[in-house]
Amino acid sequence: MDRIQPHPKKSSKKRGRRPDKGDRKAKKSKISKEGYESDLDQVPEEFLAAARAMARCVDLFCNVEKLLRVGLLLQQEQATENGELEESEAERESRKKRLTSLSTNTLDRYKRNYQQLLQLAPGLRSLITSNDRAKSKELAQAARKMTAVISGTRSDDATCLKVQIGHYAAPEPLKEGLKPTIYNGGSLSRAHMGINHPVLASFLCPISALADFNRDPASARKWMETGRIRMTSIDFPVFLWAGYPPGSKYNEDAMNEGLFQGYFLERIMRHIFTGPSTALGDDSRATRSCNASLHDMTTVEAEHIAYACARFAISNKNKWAEADGEFNNRAFYYNIIDFIRECEDRDWAEGLLKWWNKTLFKNENGRKGGATISDDNGNASGSSLAPVNGLAKMRAQMAARANAARRPAAPEPNAIRTPPQSSVTPDPELPPLPIVRSPRPLQKAPISPKSPAPSELTLDEAPSDDDKDSEDVGTVKKGKKKVPKTSGKTKRRMIEESDGEDEEPAKPTKGRPRAKRVSRRK
Repeated sequence: MDRIQPHPKKSSKKRGRRPDKGDRKAKKSKISKEGYESDLDQVPEEFLAAARAMARCVDLFCNVEKLLRVGLLLQQEQATENGELEESEAERESRKKRLTSLSTNTLDRYKRNYQQLLQLAPGLRSLITSNDRAKSKELAQAARKMTAVISGTRSDDATCLKVQIGHYAAPEPLKEGLKPTIYNGGSLSRAHMGINHPVLASFLCPISALADFNRDPASARKWMETGRIRMTSIDFPVFLWAGYPPGSKYNEDAMNEGLFQGYFLERIMRHIFTGPSTALGDDSRATRSCNASLHDMTTVEAEHIAYACARFAISNKNKWAEADGEFNNRAFYYNIIDFIRECEDRDWAEGLLKWWNKTLFKNENGRKGGATISDDNGNASGSSLAPVNGLAKMRAQMAARANAARRPAAPEPNAIRTPPQSSVTPDPELPPLPIVRSPRPLQKAPISPKSPAPSELTLDEAPSDDDKDSEDVGTVKKGKKKVPKTSGKTKRRMIEESDGEDEEPAKPTKGRPRAKRVSRRK
């Protein structure tokens, strides 16, 4: 009985077996995650919130440690120019050498980012200006953790977007979803995305190859995979343009029309900044503040648009990386920011930002009222075609448009010029314009009494020469009234009184004889 008991020994070996590679990796990641969370507990929440805002609103690839170093150099350079800092010649030369190694655009970007960082996290100022060793150590630790939070924010947003791509990529998701369907979860959820999906491949296709893709989609997808159609950071993808499907309204001669206004990009912007419930155009149903409120985002800027343009969300990659084949995500991000900020056609750039303000905040004014980085992998081996620099072509078109707007308008060829007036040659007479008068009410002319024939009058009633004069005066002064028959003295008195009627009307007197009517004989 004692001999047949090997089972306990066998089970003890199983319990004590060496863990496999997957178990060790999971245990290591768990320990690192716990250590990461414990380190974050030591960093003030003000700095962590500022790091999340830096990722979404300022610089997606920001390295806070390097930003603080360059920012301090720029601050010292400014203080030296103002005479506020005294330093040795060696220190001045060392700083100048480090700053001149950066391009003009890169220095401008560091200046903007440094100022934004201090505004988002004002508590960093005391750590930066302090000479205490403990404060310097605290600053270095905070900078490392903030850089890690920026990287984590980027990955978290991309992971959340992956789940919704099937809805956002469909033109009318409430009526019909994306076909073939994108399955969420599992190891195959990303393998059939990107250029392996017919619709998403059309989104990722460079705008210069859109005609080839529409002509033969299957062949174009193979060319994108093999590198015959090159996807680079200087040839923007189709999903950035407006239209259903994206790029359907693309104009080769005016490439900026509809740029950064695609419906897919619009839904991603809403998902990130105003909440997933608003992605399809509905009002927010969230119970907590959106990222726009948390980051105090009042207007849309070029950095917000560039953050939403990250193509990782629709790619078939399982992990974020700066390079995706020939495509450089970092160069693509900075090219978009520089293109909008440095656009010579300022009317277009300002109109684009107003359009986004109205799209996100329903108000075009917002919620409250070095050389350009090129593609580092642009000349990779194994590609038979040179990359198309669509970015340079768009810049040339925008510059030509801005120059045309600044030039005075040329006179029309068919316009008839009026000859100058001269004292010798008179101007040609033009036909008189018709005079339009307002109608007046008709007035009946006063009917003068019909004088009887001389044969009908008696001797006493026959008018004399004086009577005729008095009748004329009476007719002019009185209008419709009949002239009475009076004697000679009375006539003269009436004429004198009628001359003074303009000054004051005369009152009738009692002793004045009445005029006799002229009777007619029947």
